[in-house]
Amino acid sequence: MPRCKTHYSRKAAQRVLDALMRLGGKGTTAQIAEITGGCATHSDVHSLRTWLREEHGYGHDDALAAVRAAQLGFNESGRNVYRYELRADVQELHRQIRAGQRTFAAEAAAAAKERAATAQGTGPLTPSGPCPPQRQDALFETRSAADERRRL
Repeated sequence: MPRCKTHYSRKAAQRVLDALMRLGGKGTTAQIAEITGGCATHSDVHSLRTWLREEHGYGHDDALAAVRAAQLGFNESGRNVYRYELRADVQELHRQIRAGQRTFAAEAAAAAKERAATAQGTGPLTPSGPCPPQRQDALFETRSAADERRRL
């Protein structure tokens, strides 16, 4: 399970969620692309899953199950064709957003606050929290420091 925050597009997540709801909760890659006008449907679905994790408290495996993907085969160009299906709780979340009971980014502030507390060491380390300090240091290690370490 990733321990670092991943990048995603809230707009792409919203487009895919709206498209899947227009299709009755399930649709193929081509159907979603036709409605959204996008050409990277799988990346947009990834954004939807990440949005569910980051802003709505879904776990990694739960987000995968909430937006299921099944490979149907290949199109005439040889590209994979998938069918995506929303679980009932995600469909209800969409209805609440559209009814004004929730906003698309309602939980973003709470999630950001939790991540900030984790970064300051005052909150628990969650899968959506920052990288552990030792890993973060390794990510930003300079080339000269790495060379120096190799010489020793």
